[in-house]
This record gives sequence, C-alpha cells and structure tokens, in this order.
Amino acid sequence: MLGPLREADTAMTRSREIAAKLTRKIASGEFAVGTRLSTERDLAQQFGVTRPVVREALKRLEAIGLILIRRGSGIYVRPIQLMGGIEMFDVFLTAEDGTINLKFLSDALIFREHMVRAIVRLAATEHTDAQLAEMTELVARRRALRDAGNLSEMEMLNNRIFQAVVAATHNQIYQLVYNSMGSLFIRLRDHIDVPFAGLEQAQLILERLVEAFGYRDAEMADLLIGRYLAMVRRAVMQQQQ
Repeated sequence: MLGPLREADTAMTRSREIAAKLTRKIASGEFAVGTRLSTERDLAQQFGVTRPVVREALKRLEAIGLILIRRGSGIYVRPIQLMGGIEMFDVFLTAEDGTINLKFLSDALIFREHMVRAIVRLAATEHTDAQLAEMTELVARRRALRDAGNLSEMEMLNNRIFQAVVAATHNQIYQLVYNSMGSLFIRLRDHIDVPFAGLEQAQLILERLVEAFGYRDAEMADLLIGRYLAMVRRAVMQQQQ
C-alpha cells in the first residue's frame, strides 16, 4: 500500500503526463484553437485517473496560457504563446514515443540562429571598452576552466558570457527577450551544441568573437556565429534523419 507521500508523487507524475499529452495534441493541431475540450470528468475517464489529477494538469496548462477555463462554460484551447512554448519546450520537442519532433527542432534552431546573430551584430558595434574587457576576461576564464576540466563552473560562466553579450547591445528589447528565453538558449546549447560541436569548438568561436568585437567588426562577428550555428543545425538534422 502506498504511503501518503508516495501517492502524492504518483498523482503529480500522472498529472504531468496528462498535461504533456494534452500539450502535444494542442501543438499538433489535433485540438485546434477555440476547441472546447472534454469535461474534467470525461478526461478523468479517458486517462483512467481521478478528477483531482486531471484538475492539476489543466491548472498547469492554464497557467502557461495553453487553455482557458471558463467556469460554467468549459475548457477552451488558446493560441500557443511565447512563454507557454518555452515552458513546455521539452514536451514540444519529443513525441509520446520519445522520438524527436524534427520540424519543431529545426524551427527552434533556425529561430536561435536569427536571434543570436542579431544580438551579436549589435553588440559588436555598441559595446563599451569596459564591456569588451569584461567579455575578454570571461572568455579567458572559460578557457582555463575548460582546460582544468571544471565543466560545472564553465557552464555557469557560459551564462554570464551570453548575458554580457546581450548587455553590450544596450537594447532593452533584446535584454527582455533574453530574460524570457535564456532558458531555451541554454537548453539548446547543453543538449545540442555540446554533443554535436564539442567544447573546444565553442571555445574557439568565443575567442574569435571577442577578437571581432575588439575591431568592432560586426560582419566578421556575424560570419563567425552564423557559420557555427548553421554547422550545428546541419549536423543535428543529419543525425536525426
């Protein structure tokens, strides 16, 4: 017999599974925008769980904006919004059988290419001398950590480096976008860049970027980061096919 804590963990796990299943149906268009979903009672029967478990799943989807629950009216599918997509990124990326959603992965990588290239181009010309010195020092520290095999601290430093690049744009919109989407970029880097490009390749790109920033050469900075990200995307998609 399960104890209270074990039962609560099981219910939470099932709630997340149901939320993931519903999210995939929304993302695929099976549940189109405006569709009225089955009632809480019917969903509980379909998934073979209790209504409180379904209720928690629906609350999760409502919190990230995927559905709208109207008391006395029903549960309706909403257009997928930016924050909801980021929150459920891992669900969108994989099918229920664990295979990769190649279209979504390709879209995510292409979006990242355009966003990062725009940020890098602007930072290359708009940074201050102090910001360039900071980025140079951070990249050098990353090299030392990488050579020492201190990967955990190196990963934390990666975030600081990209934050410094975004700050160097002096553009509040890019900073807001990064604050909202930084976790997405980090997940792509950790799960995609490192396995397919390697730690050394990423370090070399950063070192050459800093050099291009030193010359305020936006074209070279764009070329460097663009080639790197395109190489990663091609390698990933070839591997998945």
